[in-house]
Amino acid sequence: MADPIEVINEYFYPYGAIIVREAKRAGLDLALACALVEQESGGRNIFGCDWGPRWTFEPPYCQVPVTPERVKRLLANIDSGGGSNGVGLTQLTYPPYIREAEALGGAHLPRYQCRVGFRLLKELIEQMGERQGIGAYNGGPSNPVMEYAASVMTRKRQWSRRLGESTAVVNEWHPGMGDSLAPPGFRPKRRVIGSPNYVLDHPTRYRWQKHIEPLIRKLYRRMDGPLGIHINTYLWHPPYDPPEITRRYDTLSFDVWGPRGRGDPIGYKKGQQAFDIIWNDPGLPWIDWIIWQRTIRWRGDGFNPRPFGSNPFSWHEDHVHVTFLKRS
Repeated sequence: MADPIEVINEYFYPYGAIIVREAKRAGLDLALACALVEQESGGRNIFGCDWGPRWTFEPPYCQVPVTPERVKRLLANIDSGGGSNGVGLTQLTYPPYIREAEALGGAHLPRYQCRVGFRLLKELIEQMGERQGIGAYNGGPSNPVMEYAASVMTRKRQWSRRLGESTAVVNEWHPGMGDSLAPPGFRPKRRVIGSPNYVLDHPTRYRWQKHIEPLIRKLYRRMDGPLGIHINTYLWHPPYDPPEITRRYDTLSFDVWGPRGRGDPIGYKKGQQAFDIIWNDPGLPWIDWIIWQRTIRWRGDGFNPRPFGSNPFSWHEDHVHVTFLKRS
């Protein structure tokens, strides 16, 4: 069996030893600890982006490295009534957990991020069972997010194989092979109209018109299934923006993200692969417009590539967006 620290360092260098040590301290299954880190941060010691890129370099921050000074400024922001954000490898978001890691020696340090996050997950699982406990890590004990739990469980099985552990692979989700296009356990959330949180204002959905579904399944088959990519739409996708967007395209549009779900950057190589599959697909569905790498190609303009976006949120460097024509 390969040394687990070396295996983990292939993905999360240089945090392999920390993850192994802190998982053992918490009594948490190592594959699950790795799955949690991958789901939450991709093994990067960064802040989340719950409040959008507008706050990239100011509290509560967005996708920038965690430093002692930034942690202090984040906590001061919370104390003054501002928002919190995920911190580090385990994306500690609830302020008491951030303060707990800070008191242990510094919330900017991965070992304390993991110590608090792994202990919390272990306690939730003991109280609620594995799937519910994992879901509660994301949504809280009163609102466990089962879509999140399903994603983490898929990653846990992958990490079990990477680490050389035996595992019974059950209840696998195969959207490319005919399973539901919604992840197991997904429950649609109601829209919070006007929320400053874009995801709450435009909650995730997995319903499309029938002529769209075969292409989605093709993408999953060609790109390693849900371990390779994640495809979703959302309410008012794209958002209402007169005079250009005055009706809903939810069931005619989808985004292709990285495997951790909506908001997980797909990366250039994989994103270009998804773009090429969509762009070169013959027959239905017919593309109306497609956006990737700061460029839009729109049927009404002869698909000439035009610059698109004014900030990281709209540039579409982290995911591919496509909207199709209705089937006549």
